[in-house]
Amino acid sequence: MNIETSTEIWEKIGPYTCHLNADESDDMEKTWKHVAASIGLTVEECKKAITPVKELYIILDHTRSALVTIQDGAVRILELFLRIIFKIIYLLFFVCSFPQMSVVDQTLETSSEECSLS
Repeated sequence: MNIETSTEIWEKIGPYTCHLNADESDDMEKTWKHVAASIGLTVEECKKAITPVKELYIILDHTRSALVTIQDGAVRILELFLRIIFKIIYLLFFVCSFPQMSVVDQTLETSSEECSLS
């Protein structure tokens, strides 16, 4: 896995990452534009710098959740986590290379039926 990061961009964008929580922003594009303008970069440059690392952290967080679930014995929830983890890995490394739309967003939009617990 070869993920390139720019320390310079991360130092600039770091103080603004708290604004990039999709649950707390009504308009993510507007938020991206605000953050990019605040640090003197384009939205595309910001997303290109953040997306690979964000996706990796999501995989790691879901993996941690899966391990906690195994320890707790909740196998059905584990199946959901594993499906999401493997679909993200598949999309990232075999289908695309960090598209504009987050791979996680694509996964959640396209796999809700696949990942149902019923």
